[in-house]
Amino acid sequence: MRILFSSFTFLATLVIGALAFAATAIEFPTIMRQLIDLAQHLPPYLAQLGLSDRYLVWTDILLSGDKLVMLGFVLATRFIFALIGIVFGPLFGLSGDQKSDSAFHRWG
Repeated sequence: MRILFSSFTFLATLVIGALAFAATAIEFPTIMRQLIDLAQHLPPYLAQLGLSDRYLVWTDILLSGDKLVMLGFVLATRFIFALIGIVFGPLFGLSGDQKSDSAFHRWG
């Protein structure tokens, strides 16, 4: 049951992060362009570190500006979900202090 809940939480954060990304792009295009422009400075910075072309091609593919901003939105959504879980988890019995049926539960 815990895996199902964790999978749902992961998928929900991806969807809500993507929706927040799209809503920001629609409602605040200037802010979104500034965020993407700021994120596009990371691959050239990594190129200055002396990485070989073997790795730089992957930074160019995977770390483009729009992907980094999308990742930031998803991470912010996961952070918000974690805060909500910390606040409301104990109210619904989802805290980590559950009793174990293991014979070793008293060991620590």
